[in-house]
Amino acid sequence: MTGDQITKEALIEEIQKLKARIPDEFEARRTRTDKILRSLVEATSRVTGIEFLRTLVRHLAIALNFNYALIGEVTGEQKDSVQTLAVWAKDKFADNFTYKLDGTPCEKVVAKSLCIYVKDVQKQFPDDLLLVEMGIESYLGVPLYDVSGSPIGILVALHNEPLTDTSDARLVLSTFAIRAGIELKRKRAEDDQKRLRIDLERRIQERTVELTRANETLSETLIERQKAQEALSESEELYRTLAESADDFIYIIDRDLTLRYINAQAAFFLGCGKEESIGRPLEMIFPRGLYSSIKKNIELTLSSGSSYFREQDFSIEGGSIWLGTRLNPIRNKDGEITAVLGISRDITERMQWAVALEKERDLAQKYLDVAGVMIVIINSEQLVTLINKKGCEILGYSEEEIVGTNWFDKFIPKRMRDEVKKAFTDLLSGNAERVKSFENPVLTRSGEERFIEWKNTYITNEEGNVTATLSSGMDITERKKTEEDREKLILDLKNAVSNIKTLSGLLPICASCKKIRDDKGYWKKIEVYIQEHSEADFSHGICPDCSKKLIL
Repeated sequence: MTGDQITKEALIEEIQKLKARIPDEFEARRTRTDKILRSLVEATSRVTGIEFLRTLVRHLAIALNFNYALIGEVTGEQKDSVQTLAVWAKDKFADNFTYKLDGTPCEKVVAKSLCIYVKDVQKQFPDDLLLVEMGIESYLGVPLYDVSGSPIGILVALHNEPLTDTSDARLVLSTFAIRAGIELKRKRAEDDQKRLRIDLERRIQERTVELTRANETLSETLIERQKAQEALSESEELYRTLAESADDFIYIIDRDLTLRYINAQAAFFLGCGKEESIGRPLEMIFPRGLYSSIKKNIELTLSSGSSYFREQDFSIEGGSIWLGTRLNPIRNKDGEITAVLGISRDITERMQWAVALEKERDLAQKYLDVAGVMIVIINSEQLVTLINKKGCEILGYSEEEIVGTNWFDKFIPKRMRDEVKKAFTDLLSGNAERVKSFENPVLTRSGEERFIEWKNTYITNEEGNVTATLSSGMDITERKKTEEDREKLILDLKNAVSNIKTLSGLLPICASCKKIRDDKGYWKKIEVYIQEHSEADFSHGICPDCSKKLIL
């Protein structure tokens, strides 16, 4: 055999040997994988939920001989974060954490599919600081999907050394991912059911509370309604009793002017039967004169929708009667006027008293007007309530201009206002004796001041409380002027007498010319000095003795 033939045969033999070995290696790998999967199934068969996921990541790290393994759930509104559910880190479980997908190899996994970085994973993702802190060199990641094919989680294995063989790693990771995805979907379903159950329980609880409250409210409403009905019945009975026992005439008249209700007092006054009158037209019940007036007033109340009150006298058989009548519209629940409630009262006696009182007041006013002095009544608010004719003449105002005004602000000079108000306060306190007589000026329309001498007393009500002052004032202005003139005259006379007394003293007089020396040392004729120091004056003449001398 040649060299070429030997070489060829040797090559074929080597190939045959390799072919014989391949099934053995495949079988060994398959056996190892089966062992890993069997170990996973046995370990997770008795656990579920989070405990299952923790067992899964621990077996994944052991099966791949990796330092780290984790399973996480995609979270966030934008699905841009991962919340870990189980983390295995170097022979023990670590705390769960949340991290952003941006800039990490996990972002590629979620967006794509299975990702394997056999080495230098830190260099390829420099922004993933966690890879640097953990010293990661190789990375395996596979997404977990829901039934619709959307990524809901991620299964990751990380190692501090480069990965040499990826074939077993792919198979193991994919197998674990299937189991992890099933459990994650189951977890999500349980979480959804739990949320639904909690929400349902919350709604049931809220609804129960609402129903309980509604039931309590309904019970309270029924109780209140029952109480209201009882109160209404009591009120109706009370009002019926009040209406039937009232001295007033009470009646209800429908819009068509038929009688709906009438109390016993009104029926007695009209001379009709109470029960037989119900439903009959007013025209058949009320006397003609009373009917025409009542009809007019009711129609006015129906058209205006407002209450109406009027006092009227009516001619009836045997005389006349005064009635004070108030009409009120009655409305239904829609606000429509359906009837009119009338209440009439016999006020004949009061009106007769009022007429008599009016006559007495007119007579009293006449007495006041013929009085020669001012008479004024001032109430506790300092307002004039009455003034007679003489008072109007003195002040120069009409009665309408005076009554209702503040007496002190309008008619008392400002310089004396406080003093006069003080006297008024004493009167109101019941101390009439203290200011029984008082003098003060008053201002007239022209601005002139008239001096008035007052005689004061007070007016009390039925309880004995002072309500006003009654004052009569005499105009003493002329008398005051006369007194002032007299006082001035007396003063002048006193001054004159004083001067005369001065002349009666010792006067230095010249023995020859008869001149008098004044206080300043000047010599004056005697008649000049007397004129300056008295009211005396001189007229010159010649006495008989001097006349004889001159003639001779």
